[in-house]
Amino acid sequence: MKYLLVLWLSLFLLGSTLLASEKQQRTFFPQKQKEQVEFKVLKEEVQQQNHLQSVNQFGFEGGIIFEENFEPDGIWHRWEAIDLTHPRPEHGPSYWHVTTWNAMDSTCWWLADTSLGDVGGYANHWYQVLDTPPFMVDDTNAVFSFWHRFKIEGTAGAEDPYDGWDAMNVRISYDSGKTWIVLPFNNYNMQNSWAFGHPSQGQNEGLGIPGWAGEQLNWRKEMISLKDFVKPDTAIMIRFAFAADMGYSTADGGPDLFGWQVDSILIASEDSVFFFNNGEEDGMMARDIEFIPPEGGNLWHVVEYLDEMDAYLPHFAPSPTHFAVAQNSGETFDPLATYNPYMDNVFVTGPIALPDTTPIYIDFTHMPYFADGDAFPDVEYWRVDVRAVDSTDWEAAWIGPNGEQWVFAFGFDQWIWFSYFWNYPSNMSPLDISRYAGQDVYLRWRFWSDEDEPIGMGLMFDDVVVYAPVKTIEPPTGIEVSVNPVDTTITVQWDMLENRIIQVWRTTPGDQYVHLIAEVSDTNAYVDTDIEPFQAYYYTLRSVALYEGTSDFSSPLVGDEVIPATIWELAYDRSMPDTVVVAPVNKLVYVKFTPIAYPMDLKGFKVALDTTGTNVVGAYQFTFWDDDGVDSLPGTRLRYLNKSGLGFGFNRLIFDDSIAVDSGSIYIGLKRFGNGPKIFAESDSIDGHTYVDTDTGTIVQADLDALVHAYFDTSRTDFPTGLYDKNMPLVASRYYLGRNFPNPFNPTTTIPFVIPDYARGQKVTINIYNVLGQKVATVFDGVAKVGLNTVKWDGTNLSGRPVGSGIYIYQLKGKNVSLQRRMLLIK
Repeated sequence: MKYLLVLWLSLFLLGSTLLASEKQQRTFFPQKQKEQVEFKVLKEEVQQQNHLQSVNQFGFEGGIIFEENFEPDGIWHRWEAIDLTHPRPEHGPSYWHVTTWNAMDSTCWWLADTSLGDVGGYANHWYQVLDTPPFMVDDTNAVFSFWHRFKIEGTAGAEDPYDGWDAMNVRISYDSGKTWIVLPFNNYNMQNSWAFGHPSQGQNEGLGIPGWAGEQLNWRKEMISLKDFVKPDTAIMIRFAFAADMGYSTADGGPDLFGWQVDSILIASEDSVFFFNNGEEDGMMARDIEFIPPEGGNLWHVVEYLDEMDAYLPHFAPSPTHFAVAQNSGETFDPLATYNPYMDNVFVTGPIALPDTTPIYIDFTHMPYFADGDAFPDVEYWRVDVRAVDSTDWEAAWIGPNGEQWVFAFGFDQWIWFSYFWNYPSNMSPLDISRYAGQDVYLRWRFWSDEDEPIGMGLMFDDVVVYAPVKTIEPPTGIEVSVNPVDTTITVQWDMLENRIIQVWRTTPGDQYVHLIAEVSDTNAYVDTDIEPFQAYYYTLRSVALYEGTSDFSSPLVGDEVIPATIWELAYDRSMPDTVVVAPVNKLVYVKFTPIAYPMDLKGFKVALDTTGTNVVGAYQFTFWDDDGVDSLPGTRLRYLNKSGLGFGFNRLIFDDSIAVDSGSIYIGLKRFGNGPKIFAESDSIDGHTYVDTDTGTIVQADLDALVHAYFDTSRTDFPTGLYDKNMPLVASRYYLGRNFPNPFNPTTTIPFVIPDYARGQKVTINIYNVLGQKVATVFDGVAKVGLNTVKWDGTNLSGRPVGSGIYIYQLKGKNVSLQRRMLLIK
């Protein structure tokens, strides 16, 4: 199956100017946070159901190819710990030499490897110095001068805190060259050289090292007074220092960068010459002093742990009682131990024979317990490498889509499986080595540290598995989906499968993908809480036998939509159209909605359209009106929207922002453009809530009801406690006498009743009768508001005296209506 991975984390690559590719020897790319990975499969591939995700050429049944738990009684696979910082490189030759090339007089000093570039130049990561012999200066009026010309890398593109790359400067020493101070020439064109200062890609001298850079093709004289630098009875030395970083030099993209030439070195006062060199070797000392960090040490080994390990989930803990660790400890794990600076340590397996099968993954549990607040690459980081046995080239097991060699520049303090940390599903891992199928390979775990004082216990891992999940597994069966409108969730159920992980996949109408949303085990149900109201969701499942195989998708997709319990669909029709309604040209059809209680919020609506013989791309305009017009007709327009491409049957539109209805009614207006669809309607059981604009005004339709339904959110609605029942109309479309509450009662109960919109202003009465038909009390006599009303009876008669226990009948009576119910008084 072709999975598409969407990486939501911003992975910063070594592509900025400061960390530009020409500045970086290692082609590593850091991931510094937990990456969010979305797994999705094209619906058409789900429907194919033919195990496109696996290739099995030579009968490998699927499962574990290699595993290691580092237990003494197990099989060890010839692991080897190697310190890649040993041996350290030695200093190279000096490239300062006397030359006649472009000299001021006969000869001059030139810093260059004459085999490089057009005429000679320099290579990456040089630190070359030219020192004078010690000499005395006893005159504070002495002046130091020299002539030079140069062409090296410019300062462009340097990022804070550095303001230049390669550089040269001049220094002074008072202790025979043990320590040096940069002389402050006022025309240095950088103050913080990357090449001198950077800890890993430069010479580790820190910030504040100035220098010259760029090009000076003509000979130029530099002068500086030594007034503040002469010390009594102290010999001095002068150093000409040049540093190049790890990228962009004569040897690496700049063939015309010829390096640095120096001539006529003079320290003198008006009447004395203390030192002079005119391009001769006499007494001058040239050498390479490139910064070479100390060896990092060889720390990988297997330890026994005695205390319980802290794990993100219990089954993520290392298997008892041993694991591999890169730290300074003995045979027993020491939580107070740490690692070394300047490390580059690897722990390498013996050869592993991979079957000619794909996919092939690596997984393990681990805890990289370290911290470094610096910016990459000046931090600790690690990765898993792979190489073929018949090759010498290692590469990262996790290769990015553009060939990136991912490393992991962060740590945490709990054990967790590698694939789980990166949000990969069971039987998948970002460490995919399928490209080595059919070959023998080595694996290694590599851990780097920088020059900082180490923080943390180091890198630990255990329970390594290399596996190919290609075995055929049966998919789940018996899938059912049930909607939970009260809490807006959907429950997916299936037939129980023992020793299986179940993957839950989901899609929606119009989405071309099916998305993995969950994995569960030891259950046959999953509750999906990430649900949007009015959205239809469809589900399919896969069964996973860990490390062995993953089933095809269950078929077909099963789904439903959720409408929250607080959302009411209000309508005056029965959704049984037998006619259509069409307003005159540029006129509107309205449907009036009067809730039975307030406040409510109009969340959306749906309208049934007949597109037969019409232009379905023709637009409709939907408008929403207050009932503050003449005779409670549409008055103030509250909102409008245009919609095209409407289909046959019901079309639903849901608002981002609801329309508040705090009292009265709201009208939904529908305006048809051109030969657009017609509105379905019913001609039976007319409620009189459909209106049409005419040339003489807006009139009610006495012979039909338009099929327009409204969705009202009742989250804010004040319903009297216990009085609403499922038979009560949601809109004020008819008389209704509700159940009294409480019932039985003593001595008071509440009676709900609904007045329809068409009976607005009409008188009604509610009387209480005993079982003999004798009137006991009148609890309401007058005009009630449209919608839900309540009235109380306190158990007294017309004379105000308490009545006895028994069954009583309450009756609502009005014009053309008489409704009654029973209630029980118990004393």
